[in-house]
Amino acid sequence: MKRARAKWGADFDPYRHFDLDYVVVNPNMDPLIRPFEILKQEGEDIVLKTGFGATIRRSADFPMPHFDSFSVSEPEQMADFAFDDPAAPVAEVAVAQVRAQEDRDAVDPAHRARACERLRW
Repeated sequence: MKRARAKWGADFDPYRHFDLDYVVVNPNMDPLIRPFEILKQEGEDIVLKTGFGATIRRSADFPMPHFDSFSVSEPEQMADFAFDDPAAPVAEVAVAQVRAQEDRDAVDPAHRARACERLRW
């Protein structure tokens, strides 16, 4: 993405640029619905905590994420682990994001023609 944005601009969107009909949408499937909590970030090295309670480390030198720890480490802790209500307002935000993307695609009928022109580069 960095190279593509350097070539085509900071607002480069591969789905629009190459007229990809299939947009990948990854809803938050974590049992605790919340954004990742960034615990530490130095340049491209990052440590974060997910909604599963997993602490993940990713380094620029080794881009494959590494799981450092989990919030549930003993079987007895499972009894205290509770899932967020999927009908809670924060879950509705994820649904709204998907619908907004669909709306943006429907609003611009000339999008396909522009994308086809870009594919001819």
